[in-house]
Amino acid sequence: MAKVNFTGVWKHTKDEKFDDLLKALGVSIIKRKAITALSPQQEITQNGDQFVVTNKTSIKTESLEFTVAREFKFKNPLSGREEMLLVERDGDKIVTTNKMDPNGVVGTRELIDANHMILTRRKGDVTAVRHFNKV
Repeated sequence: MAKVNFTGVWKHTKDEKFDDLLKALGVSIIKRKAITALSPQQEITQNGDQFVVTNKTSIKTESLEFTVAREFKFKNPLSGREEMLLVERDGDKIVTTNKMDPNGVVGTRELIDANHMILTRRKGDVTAVRHFNKV
């Protein structure tokens, strides 16, 4: 079976319980309000198991490069801490785990269909979903 390809430009359309997740991560109410007011656009370039994900908002653009099944360093924009992440495939999903914090956020990216992607993030018993439509 061919691997799912996430390549494209994806516009954020809605959130489910994202503020709850930020609160569980210890983000202050002022920062939470600012973050949830942003509507990011993600540009994803995928070449096999290599990814470049560029997240664009009205105030900041950040890119993240990674290869599936290889650990990589990541500076968390919320905490400012450097983390070690691992991205793995789970069927048609891409799952990101924090190798330095077993209780950290687990992120899952999946295509619902060719034009709808969801990014699910879980911290403990709090799960948030961010929806994106292909531009």
